[in-house]
Amino acid sequence: MNPGIALFRTCKKSHHNVKNTITNLPKFSCPVFNYPFMLNLRELVLKLKEDDFQSFSNGLKEGKAEKHFLLTQLLRDKKLKEEQITERLNLSTNAYYTLKSRLYQKIKEFLSTQLSYSKADLYVNISHIPNLVYNTPKKEAILILARLEEELLKNDMPNALTIVYSALKKIHADSSQFFYYSQQYNKNLAYTATLEKAEELLIDFNKTLGDYYLSRNKQFLDVLSFIKNEMHVISRQYDSHHLKMYKLILDISMAVFFPEMEFPEDDPVEDMLSTMDQVFKSFPNDPVYQHLDKTFHFLSFEYYHSHGIHKKAAGFLETINETLPSFLLYNFCVFPSKILISKLEHYRVLKKQQLLFGENKELEKEYDANPENVVHFVNYSKYLAVSAIYAQEYQEAVSHLNNLVNSVSFRNYFHADIEIKLLLVICNSLVNKYEIADMNLKSVQRKINETEGNQYDNVKYLAKMLQLQTSSSAQSANTIDKMLELRNSFLQSNTGNAKVLEWLDLSDDFVRNLGKPVKRVK
Repeated sequence: MNPGIALFRTCKKSHHNVKNTITNLPKFSCPVFNYPFMLNLRELVLKLKEDDFQSFSNGLKEGKAEKHFLLTQLLRDKKLKEEQITERLNLSTNAYYTLKSRLYQKIKEFLSTQLSYSKADLYVNISHIPNLVYNTPKKEAILILARLEEELLKNDMPNALTIVYSALKKIHADSSQFFYYSQQYNKNLAYTATLEKAEELLIDFNKTLGDYYLSRNKQFLDVLSFIKNEMHVISRQYDSHHLKMYKLILDISMAVFFPEMEFPEDDPVEDMLSTMDQVFKSFPNDPVYQHLDKTFHFLSFEYYHSHGIHKKAAGFLETINETLPSFLLYNFCVFPSKILISKLEHYRVLKKQQLLFGENKELEKEYDANPENVVHFVNYSKYLAVSAIYAQEYQEAVSHLNNLVNSVSFRNYFHADIEIKLLLVICNSLVNKYEIADMNLKSVQRKINETEGNQYDNVKYLAKMLQLQTSSSAQSANTIDKMLELRNSFLQSNTGNAKVLEWLDLSDDFVRNLGKPVKRVK
């Protein structure tokens, strides 16, 4: 549900809460100095419940505000007229008005401290604004809307503010304030559209990032740079912590996943992460940030993992692991399935890759990957398959990969097509299905030979290594030595844009197991 529409669901609840502090007034503080009117001070003092009146009066006494205390007591006496009060205070008309204004401010501050107005209250109240407009006395409705405006401005919620200003326009239809509220309405409507645009840019950015990750088509890098520039342009239009957050997510993602690209105008990544964390801490009750903080842990993990600071990265990964199934749904703001691939590398470096298979059994129960989201389905299937390889559950790895190739099309994803087929060659070889392995290997070699340039020379070394163990000559005495030599050449050349299987542990033991003499099964 749109957060703005969710925001004032039942005015009856507000009116019920009213009596907790002010008789016949809803439970809101009174920031009315921002408005061209002030409720009758005496009326406000008289409406205070006795307990609250005594509490407020005692506060004035303790603060040695004798004049304010005396004025409060006199206003509470319904029999006294304004002239009599002025005379008893021995004040001029101007001084009396100033004293009333200051007392009014003190009452406003008192009510603000006494009355809680949580984010939940905002969301509970906005949808019932029409009842305020049509069924509530004008002064009372304005008071409530004034309090709402104050909180919504504080929480950077322009969409909800348009509803408030629309109501205030109606209430002030015959007032000089109508034009002012019309301007505020239009301003927040434009600001809401800008926030929506920023969110769309974030979605487009992460879609393009995923497309690049599977295809390695460098044209996508130009698109990513364009989106980044667009985000910078719109983030300058308003002083908004939400716009700032979206810009930070995009800039950090760009810096972490494309360290070779330079953006001199950006702050260092650690500074941007610190700023991001500070925004979250500054707005702990923001309903979006309460979930979006996972992006901070994700980007922090990716940053420290990419720099080999694995101990620090581990703490952030642990936090994400606790809610991994839900985090994998965050494709509208980050590239969440990338954490699965990085997790394979991270566990391999820490030599605990065999734990993955057991962890994933719980993940599979809670997360259902959607093949329509090709990028994430590929990463998820690849993650499950490699985890199964580490547990020596080779047939399960084959099943995950077969399900993948039968569920999605790799027509636009050249790089992923090569990588998955290489993985299929390895897995089918490990379950002695060499004919199928050889078929996939030939497909990879054909595709590589058809590409322009030498960007996939690394794959050629790996293909030769795999060809040794799929061919009939794989049983020769020096096969393993040749495979290890080709493995070394592959690892040395496996860099840059064409890097494949970097998350797979091609250790000496793994290669020996892959190339050991076994009975061929078709």
